[in-house]
Amino acid sequence: MEGFRVLGGEKIEGEVCLQGAKNAVLPILAAALLPEGGCAIRSCPDIRDVRAMAQILDTLGCLCRMENGEMQIDNSGLCRWEMPEGLSKQIRSSVFLLGPILAKMRRATVPYPGGCEIGLRPIDLHGARVTARDLRGEAALVIAGLAARGETLVENAGIIDRGYARMEDTLRRLGARIDRVREA
Repeated sequence: MEGFRVLGGEKIEGEVCLQGAKNAVLPILAAALLPEGGCAIRSCPDIRDVRAMAQILDTLGCLCRMENGEMQIDNSGLCRWEMPEGLSKQIRSSVFLLGPILAKMRRATVPYPGGCEIGLRPIDLHGARVTARDLRGEAALVIAGLAARGETLVENAGIIDRGYARMEDTLRRLGARIDRVREA
């Protein structure tokens, strides 16, 4: 079984060129809360889920602006730790914000995410050793591990590649200390 070992507490910054896929950009939008001042994401698709995530970030105090396929995110005004329920229920990917909000605000209220046509799928958090039951949950836990102190082991993370094509490579280019591990 494959998983990820994530060493948190490192500064996340830099530039990464994404392919413009929804499943690639949504976790990166959430991780945009971590670097001081924010970031710019090039080749950002102008789609409903991206606009909803930007609205959530704006509600938390960030300034998001899409221009010529680039999403500019200024997180210097981040001042809220409670995610808006109505917006959060529009997209399942809102769960990606849990770790970054906790890292920046030291507390977070995150409503159960919506937006899934498959139906309810649980997201279980168990501490430093964590397991998710779907690919968004796995990606959210990897991002939460970046914000945590110490090491986070995301177990049973084999399905993440179905939707987030080597997400750890993108995060590593931004300074994350993250490796794939084989579980015993």
